[in-house]
Amino acid sequence: MGEYQFPSRIRYSECGEDCRLHLVGAVNYFQDAATFQGEDLRIGIPWMKERHLAWILVFWQIISDHMPRLGEQVTVRTWPYSFNSFYGLRNLVLEDGQGKKAVWANSVWVLMDTQNQRPVKVPEEMIERYGLAEKLEMDYAPRRIRFPTAAVRWILSRSTGGIWIPIITSTMASIFRWRRIICPEVSGLAIPELNIRSRHFWEK
Repeated sequence: MGEYQFPSRIRYSECGEDCRLHLVGAVNYFQDAATFQGEDLRIGIPWMKERHLAWILVFWQIISDHMPRLGEQVTVRTWPYSFNSFYGLRNLVLEDGQGKKAVWANSVWVLMDTQNQRPVKVPEEMIERYGLAEKLEMDYAPRRIRFPTAAVRWILSRSTGGIWIPIITSTMASIFRWRRIICPEVSGLAIPELNIRSRHFWEK
């Protein structure tokens, strides 16, 4: 299969005060795209639960050129570009109504055995069903990122999602802690690093 995509429209509930999609909304689109791909290939949540498997997100790098506006038609695209041992590497892109890249990302996942609580090699069946596509052309951040001391301007929290995002405005980098994961059999294991670069300030 390689690449997967689905169309959508920016909802009011996904926007900030500037009537543009907010960061959490973009992340949710990416999560949905990755989940939909697995479900459509019949290697989604039910398939994984039967085999006591779960994909754990360990690293995000998200880059934004601009955020789509309220009501704008968008397309969300995603594809895995590498499987190596227990790692899965995936690109994600949110395109605006003109087909231009608005937000794009790199992500690193680890496949976990939920019974033994340890990483396991990605099965050949999953690799064959997913397929691979070419790695997105972007400036890839190192896996280890150091953030300089800076003032935190605001904290966005959503109790239903367990999301906590401080925005460090001096470098437009953000630390992202996320405990929502694909398989409910695992809890408290997914706290990925997040690197964000943006030309758009998410500030009130």
